[in-house]
Amino acid sequence: MFGKKKKLAVPDLGPMELLLGENSKIVGDVEVKGSATIMGEIKGNLKVEGELTVGETGRVFSESVEALSLVCSGRIKTQILVVERAEFKGTAHFEGEIRYKVLVVEEGAVLQGKVINAVEVKENVQTQTES
Repeated sequence: MFGKKKKLAVPDLGPMELLLGENSKIVGDVEVKGSATIMGEIKGNLKVEGELTVGETGRVFSESVEALSLVCSGRIKTQILVVERAEFKGTAHFEGEIRYKVLVVEEGAVLQGKVINAVEVKENVQTQTES
């Protein structure tokens, strides 16, 4: 009952620089040096150097989003570049274009638009410059 608590292994995603609460809204461009968790709403371009987490109540509407990695349970409507892994939970709704390296989509998630593997993008760019 009063034994030692087990520590959970948590990956180091860099410092948490932004936590936007459920009843909060940002209008304008945002740059984050570490990780960001969005439970409220962002209307504007977003650049996150660490992990971007969009919670179930989170909403991101913009022209472009860039992040090292993404975990989405909420709504995103934009063009997004994910350098590493993009994960869409069962409650996620995405509309737009996403470029990614690794993509994970749980049952129930909705993705509408263009889904492009970053390797394919790189090959297409090289082919066009060679022509």
